[in-house]
Amino acid sequence: MTPSESDQLLDPTMIEALRELGGEEEPELFEELVTMFLDDTPGRLENLRAALDAGDAKAIEHTAHALKSSCGNLGARRLASLCFEIESAGRSKDIDAARPLVDRSTVEFAAVAAALKAELA
Repeated sequence: MTPSESDQLLDPTMIEALRELGGEEEPELFEELVTMFLDDTPGRLENLRAALDAGDAKAIEHTAHALKSSCGNLGARRLASLCFEIESAGRSKDIDAARPLVDRSTVEFAAVAAALKAELA
């Protein structure tokens, strides 16, 4: 039995579309997008953690929103879904609900990063 789309670490359709985005003129575009995501995301996760520690719901909401978008753009659906939940918790000022979600997103990012690096190999 194959995993449902929501259970996939990376959306294969999105990965393929990103590979084709640069076409023959810019075949390295996929690698550049992945590298930017891998370089940028740890800092955003750190910012989420700092916002949690400071009890800054607005920063949690905004940081999670931006992270959700970048995850979605790279086909990391589960991570994007976690970020949506964090964003919602921030919007409703529920810092306690956001904390375990941020912990889960950190673990999920490690898996996504490994999968994306494998895509580059």
